[in-house]
Amino acid sequence: MIGIVGNLPRMPHTFPLDHGENAGNMIHARAPQRMFDRRQTIEYNTQPWVLWGEKSYADFVNTHCDHLIVTMANTIWVNKDFSEKYRRFQRMLELYDVPITFFGLGVRSPVEDLSDAWLPQAAIDLLRYMEERAAPIGVRGEFTKQVLEKLAGVTKVQVTGCPSFFSEPGAFKQLRSNLRKGKPGTFAYSGTKYTRPEERALLLRTLKSEGVYIEPTNTENHRAHLRAMKRMDVPIPDYLIGNGHVAAEGSSAEAELGPALQATRSEWEHFFRHQYRLFRNPEDWMQMNREVISHTFGTRFHVNMASLLSGTPATWVTHDSRTRELAEFFRVPHVSLEDSESMTPADFQQTSRDYDEMFDHLPALFDNWQAYMDAHGLPYVRPRLGV
Repeated sequence: MIGIVGNLPRMPHTFPLDHGENAGNMIHARAPQRMFDRRQTIEYNTQPWVLWGEKSYADFVNTHCDHLIVTMANTIWVNKDFSEKYRRFQRMLELYDVPITFFGLGVRSPVEDLSDAWLPQAAIDLLRYMEERAAPIGVRGEFTKQVLEKLAGVTKVQVTGCPSFFSEPGAFKQLRSNLRKGKPGTFAYSGTKYTRPEERALLLRTLKSEGVYIEPTNTENHRAHLRAMKRMDVPIPDYLIGNGHVAAEGSSAEAELGPALQATRSEWEHFFRHQYRLFRNPEDWMQMNREVISHTFGTRFHVNMASLLSGTPATWVTHDSRTRELAEFFRVPHVSLEDSESMTPADFQQTSRDYDEMFDHLPALFDNWQAYMDAHGLPYVRPRLGV
């Protein structure tokens, strides 16, 4: 049996207001159970391992499992000191006696030139411990690999991309069909930081084109949605009012914007009532993608991945090393944040048709993933893609 611990495969009902998380991580967290027979796996957060009578999940894994998979997000930060977090994580790993495999380690970095970059000693210790326990370490892209090699001296590293990419192999055949025939429906957008004018511009275009807005984490947006659904006064988020995106509010910022970057308060209320979506489980999310969405775009990597794994075209808007390394590794359609500011939903639909390079490399990507599974002795069977 394989134990699984890490990101949440489902969000609790208190998400997002009282539970800080990113719903996009569900797409990553569900990957191990999609790759193996469900009878082979037991996940810490959602399956009843306590029925075995063990005092802790570590005791359960050490007694009943022969392997542990740890799903990870962007765990390591460059030029920031989160030493206690790294120590806690290492102490958690030390509880397990079985072989460990890491799914999807990534880094966050404010810089891409690593000449003067640094990691705290606790991060270096953690990464070297991970190398001892679970070589090769699977990482999301070439930049993460460079960070581990140059800043921590960790060399047993394999670039795998995000493991979620390999969790729905049948979706690639459906994607090919949808690209060939054209997929009807409306588009979906998701953003990350609305301090950035490019992302606010895309949000306005989503509102005006009656697109779907998918929210993975922002509590301010969710409060606005809940109030709008109750037809109460909607607290328009500060990033909209303060930057002049609410027409007739009389701010100095408003005077500098054209009509295309403004919407009335009633339009914003309509947006948060009718166009807003938030998901607490991946099944409902992916079903919507299959039935309603023609294409997706935005800066949220896993929102686009949820579309791809539903057979729905997507374009990644890359805004940092994390999103860029993943998009480049998988050779999926992507544009820079700077180039996205002037793009319309129709432009993104055109861009999202360009999957030729990904399909050309698809067998090699799955071969690479199979090699990673083989290196860890996991019972993964590479699927026949049929595309």
